[in-house]
Order: sequence, then structure tokens, then C-alpha cells
Amino acid sequence: MSRTELFNKWLEENYGELRKFPLQKLTVDTENGDVENYDKIRIIGNAECWDGDEFYQYMVTDDKIYKVYYNVQPDQELDMIDYTKSYKTEDVTEDILYFLED
Repeated sequence: MSRTELFNKWLEENYGELRKFPLQKLTVDTENGDVENYDKIRIIGNAECWDGDEFYQYMVTDDKIYKVYYNVQPDQELDMIDYTKSYKTEDVTEDILYFLED
């Protein structure tokens, strides 16, 4: 099983069928001014994806998996977030692989 297949299987087990998450574009405007663009990716997760006070979802590209972080205002409904714009991504490939290989 390829890494992508392994990640997709884990995501489906945790968040449901991937096809319910539509393909979309994503622009990441990082704090240092870099802009990263992704096309035809799925943003996958739920309302429980928090790192402290930072809200994130997952994204799989090629053979990597990332946490994609979004700005959330106090009292903002999560369905009102613009999921096409993020301020940070974090490569969590090795962390997920370690977890899956245990």
C-alpha cells in the first residue's frame, strides 16, 4: 500500500468517506510572506481538530500529509471559514506514519 493510500485509509477511518470532502484549491499565505498554491486537493477533518487554540484540517498531496491551519474568530461558526485560504501548513507525514506503523 502506498503512503497516499495509507493516509487516505486512516483519514476515512477517522473522518468518513473522502468523497464527501470536495476537491478544491488552497492558498497558504505564510507569516514570512511566502504564498503556496495547491490545486485539486481535499481538506479533511472535523470540528474537533484543534492544536491548543489553532484550528486545522488535514490535506494529502502526493505522498505527504499536512495539517492546514485556519484563522478562526471567537464565536465564529466553523462552516463560515474560508477553507480555500490558510495561514500555515505543517508536514505531519512522519508523525502519522509512526502512529500507523505501531
